[in-house]
Amino acid sequence: TMLRSGDKLMERDKNLRLVKDWDKFMKVLPEFKPHLIYYYGHGISNKERGFLLFADAQEKRKDVAIIDFAGCVNKLNPPPFLVYVNCCQGDAAGFLSVGRQVHAPAVLTNRTKAIIPAARAQAMAFWEAVILKGQSPHRALQQVYMRTAELELSHADVRWMTPVLYGHYHDWKANPSKAAKHW
Repeated sequence: TMLRSGDKLMERDKNLRLVKDWDKFMKVLPEFKPHLIYYYGHGISNKERGFLLFADAQEKRKDVAIIDFAGCVNKLNPPPFLVYVNCCQGDAAGFLSVGRQVHAPAVLTNRTKAIIPAARAQAMAFWEAVILKGQSPHRALQQVYMRTAELELSHADVRWMTPVLYGHYHDWKANPSKAAKHW
């Protein structure tokens, strides 16, 4: 809702897609060719690999290896500019973590557990800065921490905000939304 009110081009099923199950994700991704990908959900990890928890077609839990998620994303041509995997332990599997497997100019994920209210506030502030204000991912992430009081995050919340940004870009160029320029 915040994105749609800030930018009239953000229409669901036109410029925004919501996908909950893995099979639909694999089907929609190549035809939609998103510039930005956002996964919000559960992540689990062991010493060997990490998993993202999707649903299957029957709405039952489906553990998808991060390497399989990355494989789908990495097939996109052109690749998305930014992939944000907002879950617990997205970066905990070492070389097999989201940040090392997804090939995009910017990849953002969490190192440890993510507390839900803090993770949501972090994400909304991040997307507002990137999409509506046209900020680079590293500046947007910096702004999240600077806005801790405004976002009503406690010191305990901030302690759990452990994002890791993998940046493979030199200059980030984005046009802020015309509706958001007054912010």
